[in-house]
Amino acid sequence: MTASAPSKNPSLPIFEGWQFTPEGAAVHRGEQTAVIADLHLGYEWARGASGDCVIAHSLEETVMRLTALVGRSMPSRLIVAGDLRE
Repeated sequence: MTASAPSKNPSLPIFEGWQFTPEGAAVHRGEQTAVIADLHLGYEWARGASGDCVIAHSLEETVMRLTALVGRSMPSRLIVAGDLRE
């Protein structure tokens, strides 16, 4: 297993074809695949409804991060590896 030099975009170094992005995704450019996890859409609403006090997490922020990821990486596939919603 070897890591190559970082690319010219703001992502972290590539490891065996996988690159980790600032949006929290893993992207494999050769396979045109992005993997995301732990979005927990609706978490704050579900917890708030049960009386828990949680930091507000904006759906708009999540959509902005995903838009940036797709715009920069141009994946053909987007894999959600778990915890899409609460």
